Amino acid sequence: MLADPEGNEFCVLPRHRGPADATLAQICLDAADPDAQGRFWSAATGWSVVERAGWGVCLRDPEAAGPALVMGPPATPKTGRNRLRLLLGPDGPAVPADPEGNEFEVERSWP
Repeated sequence: MLADPEGNEFCVLPRHRGPADATLAQICLDAADPDAQGRFWSAATGWSVVERAGWGVCLRDPEAAGPALVMGPPATPKTGRNRLRLLLGPDGPAVPADPEGNEFEVERSWP
């Protein structure tokens, strides 16, 4: 786990299952209950849970394009609004946060 000068955490990972030209490997969300979060985000995105382990769950787009969505135990307690929020298309759920309070936005004009 690393952090940029503003404190935004990120991990450097070896290339792992994905398109050869992918530059972003994973988007990580905190999840006290990764299985419940996996079910919620699978329903919200149409992605499938492709891996489940003690560290959490991993979802992938059916085309295996783009980054994976990984959910695992929080590194630190949540103290305010997340700096990272997922943006969903108009068919996504119209609520401002998932069951554990991770905020997201629904884009009304999807290409």
